[in-house]
Amino acid sequence: MHDTSVDRTTNGTGLVSEKTLQEIQSLDAGYWFTPDGSNHYTHDRESGAYPLRGVATGVRRPPKGFKAADFRVPTLRSVVQAFPKTPINIEIKGRTKEEDPSEYITNAEVLARELAGVQRDDLIVVSFQQTAVDRFHGLVPTIGVAPGVTGVAGWILSSAPPAQGTVAFQLPITFEFGDTLLDVTTADTVARTHQGGYAVHTWFGDKDVDGAQNWRKLVDWCVDGIMTSHPVALERTLESHRAPKACAPR
Repeated sequence: MHDTSVDRTTNGTGLVSEKTLQEIQSLDAGYWFTPDGSNHYTHDRESGAYPLRGVATGVRRPPKGFKAADFRVPTLRSVVQAFPKTPINIEIKGRTKEEDPSEYITNAEVLARELAGVQRDDLIVVSFQQTAVDRFHGLVPTIGVAPGVTGVAGWILSSAPPAQGTVAFQLPITFEFGDTLLDVTTADTVARTHQGGYAVHTWFGDKDVDGAQNWRKLVDWCVDGIMTSHPVALERTLESHRAPKACAPR
């Protein structure tokens, strides 16, 4: 779950922290999903706009190749097991404001216990809270991490070495700081980060357009990963817009 509650993406209501795993996994995780538009979970459309509604609960037959359980809320453990050859990005979140790291650190410790025995080299852990990233790395140093806000700021503004365990920087194209819109991911930033030996994964902030024009620009800059809400459209764009030969694979 990305949110602190189940309301936005399922047919349930209430906080995740107040529910048992059994209660959460009885919910319909496809209830509010729409395949089109920039917001895939919207509550303002006609019922016909939600083609997966009812699959999880047996009201509707699952699409070919799937089963009802595929449309319930998965655990991290089940995702790791279901996709043994797919790189997975894991974000440590918390209910409290980002200025208070205590819950993020607690969740980092829980995540560390969950992943301690996982033998994979294609997982990466990140959080907006640098202290949570540091705590996780201290407990499971074999899994790569990406810096939090302070770690990113130190690298972007002054080339300060990132914390131990860093394998990638995960950056928005722009970042809104007060009334100023800062350019974070640029051709120079990507080149300098690569020179430091780190990959660059780009996500889209509130002011960034998650679309083909920006995807092509990011490909030309040699980014290593694009976190999009439109993976099929991105794949089509990548088929026709190849990275320059100067972009070394990472």
